[in-house]
Amino acid sequence: MNRKRIIILLALFFSILFSSFYYMLFSVIGTSSSQKTLHMNQVGLYKEEKNLEEAKQKLEEDGFRVYQMKQGDVTALVCGVNEDKKKTEEEQKELADKNYSFIEKSVTVSSDEITDLIKQKKYKEALEKIGNESKTVK
Repeated sequence: MNRKRIIILLALFFSILFSSFYYMLFSVIGTSSSQKTLHMNQVGLYKEEKNLEEAKQKLEEDGFRVYQMKQGDVTALVCGVNEDKKKTEEEQKELADKNYSFIEKSVTVSSDEITDLIKQKKYKEALEKIGNESKTVK
């Protein structure tokens, strides 16, 4: 009877030990290839550089941080770029108050290089790389 208890206790102990080990192992492996989603407000698509620069300048004069993202043969002008959708939505209110039309966009990336740029809040570089890789924006 005493041996059965020892065997059962050892079995429980080792099962908890191995379960903990595998949980930690797969938690670390799971985070290495993380995905990031960027939310943004697209305020225009431009084929001609002159029109792009004029629109960009006007947005900057109105206090918006503006980014460019290549999409094939056109360039998208976006602002409100953020990982936090709520912050992007706050900027939508400001755009609407200043009579700008916009389309809410998001892009999800899993490239380690791009996710590192996003973590560092280097949105300009991240958007350039996304444009270069021709990721689909939804």
